[in-house]
Amino acid sequence: MMRKLFKHTMSAALFLSAMSYSAHNAQAIELAADNCFAAGQQYAARQASTLVAAEATTQGGQNVCKVVILTQANNGERPKREVAYIPQ
Repeated sequence: MMRKLFKHTMSAALFLSAMSYSAHNAQAIELAADNCFAAGQQYAARQASTLVAAEATTQGGQNVCKVVILTQANNGERPKREVAYIPQ
């Protein structure tokens, strides 16, 4: 009986710990995404471009923001797509 109770208590503790860890990671990912969106907007504004996408990623072990922008071309040509990696 005692062994069964211990097993269920440990299972519940591990579950709650995993839930707390997941919530913390989700919050960290959301914060990184918000930071990348803001960094992408600033980058696009400096380039006189339009922000298409921004996401948090890693490159060479560093946390970076992958930013995709579109720059308007001259003479009615298609816009130029550019991908930039901005350190966080």
